[in-house]
Amino acid sequence: MNCPSCNGEISATHKSCPSCGAPAIIAGILSSTLQGIQFYLSFGFILFLVRVLFKNTWVAIAALAALLTATLATGLSSPITSISIVVSLPIAIFAYFRFGLLASVAGYLFIGVLDQFPITTRLSVWYSGIGLTGLALLLAFVLYAFHRSLGGQPLFGRASLED
Repeated sequence: MNCPSCNGEISATHKSCPSCGAPAIIAGILSSTLQGIQFYLSFGFILFLVRVLFKNTWVAIAALAALLTATLATGLSSPITSISIVVSLPIAIFAYFRFGLLASVAGYLFIGVLDQFPITTRLSVWYSGIGLTGLALLLAFVLYAFHRSLGGQPLFGRASLED
């Protein structure tokens, strides 16, 4: 059974569906990861150029945020989309500058997975399984990152009965 929207062809822009299966899911996740890396590396280079131009980091960040927000928010048909860009883009810029490339790409991957998997609260609909798969995948990412962040240390320290 082929998906009517993709006619059996897997593409990176296709939304995941149960009939397309695991190849579409893997292609979508890899595409989100590569797009995030490309976007934030390009953004870092542009931020470097603007920082050299203005000679002040915070002025460069504010100017770049205003420029990108104005560029991306204009020309959109929906005002809701424009508002979401105006709100989310400065937050993404701040996260990139404060937490770095890895955290920004991980956030981009999370948004990509949430965009590709149709998540619903009605578990009786036919597409609920793929949405739960996306949530399980995100939970696995979070648990792995939490485990790695501990660095081999126990979760609650070394508790003993004598303490």
